[in-house]
Amino acid sequence: MSFVRFPVPRVAFGFAAWCAIASAACSDPVPPAARGAFTALFGNAPGNSCPATTPSPKLSVGVVTEYDKATVADGDGATVSCKVAPISGGLAAEGSIVSGTTSFSMSNVTILGDTGTGNVRLRGANTTGTYAPSTNTSCSFKLLQGDSGRIWTKFECPTMEIPGQPNSLCAVYGGIAVFENCATE
Repeated sequence: MSFVRFPVPRVAFGFAAWCAIASAACSDPVPPAARGAFTALFGNAPGNSCPATTPSPKLSVGVVTEYDKATVADGDGATVSCKVAPISGGLAAEGSIVSGTTSFSMSNVTILGDTGTGNVRLRGANTTGTYAPSTNTSCSFKLLQGDSGRIWTKFECPTMEIPGQPNSLCAVYGGIAVFENCATE
């Protein structure tokens, strides 16, 4: 068997190499996926027995405490999105985690120094809807760690309820959330 050689102009090789180098140099690296975890405990609000404490008062995705964390990545069995941007004297943050029937979101979070306020929404197997802060209330936040693109914070919400659902009043305490690889703008 003999091979027939076909001459290939050197210009073709040069053009192909240039195209490969140009496309590699012009593409931005893919940013790492957003990551997050949260834990929240439902409890009784003043004067009301919280229905979200049964069968368990705890909602969580991933594992997070004040000292340790095991986050989940967006696209790895969960949907995670977040934004943490520096502001004068602190951070502005928002984020959400959805895994199966469990969801957590925090929005309008403004932390100045190491404390702040914002809103939290929670839904899980022990709720019959999505809990949000009661009218004219918000949640308090205490910064554990944070910087542009990441936040680790504790939160408490003294009164939360499912809007329009009677007898759903609860409190959320012992909440901790962490978000990493977040957008900064």
